[in-house]
Amino acid sequence: MTDDIVLRDNERIDDLNRAGFRIIQDPKVFCFGMDAVLLASYASSECRAMKKGSLKICDLGTGTGVIPILMAARESGDGACYDNVSDYDCVEIQPVSVDMAGRSIRLNHLEEHIKVHEGDINDVKLFLKAHSYDCVTSNPPYMSAHAGLKNPSDVKMIARHEILVDLDGICKAASTLLKCGGCFYMVHRPSRLVDIFSSLRKYSMEPKAVRMIHAREKEEANMVLVKARKDAKPQLTVLPPLFIYEDDNEYTKEVRDIYYGE
Repeated sequence: MTDDIVLRDNERIDDLNRAGFRIIQDPKVFCFGMDAVLLASYASSECRAMKKGSLKICDLGTGTGVIPILMAARESGDGACYDNVSDYDCVEIQPVSVDMAGRSIRLNHLEEHIKVHEGDINDVKLFLKAHSYDCVTSNPPYMSAHAGLKNPSDVKMIARHEILVDLDGICKAASTLLKCGGCFYMVHRPSRLVDIFSSLRKYSMEPKAVRMIHAREKEEANMVLVKARKDAKPQLTVLPPLFIYEDDNEYTKEVRDIYYGE
């Protein structure tokens, strides 16, 4: 037990390297990766730039809640002032992840700012108010429902494969929740960009920016950050690429800043 938070079997508490903010994870269930950290950093910097008072933000498929917790940590000045933290609603369908997210939120004393809703993203309008959010974030399943699928009920498989929700469903839910002019931030695979743009426009969200993420300078991109705006005019900006590693396999300065000092 830590800070009156009970840990289940196989769970651990990991440091998020942001002024003592932590998260509960179970390696047998799912642990967040670099994609979540990069998305949280990107969305947070964008939200800070547009902020006029507290924003209303929703994270779709929140898992253990790492994206809203990281964003809240940055908004708080790494714990200096919680008054600046936005209001977050998080949607997650897997009960085990909902439970971990809720305890991580309490562990970080963010109960007044982050709420977790156990529910289906495809039915989000049944339990969250439509057209009321300034920003929506999502780190959705990247892989198609049948790609390498072994156990469709496995928690990790559901997190990685489009079993319970697909890209189209994510974009539809984001559009349902966003105000006119609100922004959607997502991390995905570059190979799905055509599908991403198609689904965004299908639900009245205009792609506004993309940033390719490469492991190293001479390697192909393996992730992409995407920003879209609800009911916006067409104009896409291709941002400078982000490289993860230097030639000596150490993190680049930008990645070090994202993890430890932004």
